[in-house]
Amino acid sequence: MDLCVARIITFKSATVRLRAAEDRERRVRAALAVTEELHTRQQEQALREAERAAEKAQEDAGKDQKDPVEGPQSNKPCVKEPRASTTDAQSRG
Repeated sequence: MDLCVARIITFKSATVRLRAAEDRERRVRAALAVTEELHTRQQEQALREAERAAEKAQEDAGKDQKDPVEGPQSNKPCVKEPRASTTDAQSRG
């Protein structure tokens, strides 16, 4: 009878170890899947950022090739009249 009980205990402990190993394997596979998904997302994000940087570089290069003069449309020089002194008695009136 003792031998039979020992075999049952051994079988149960082997079953428990097997379930634990299967559970551990399942968790490792799930973690690897998450890691792969994260890596894929990071690659996609890096690709989008590189595309944006390339587009921005093209836009900046296009701006450099446009009209170098960025100012008022009029070519007339701006003439300012001198201000009258407010402390001078003659200019006040």
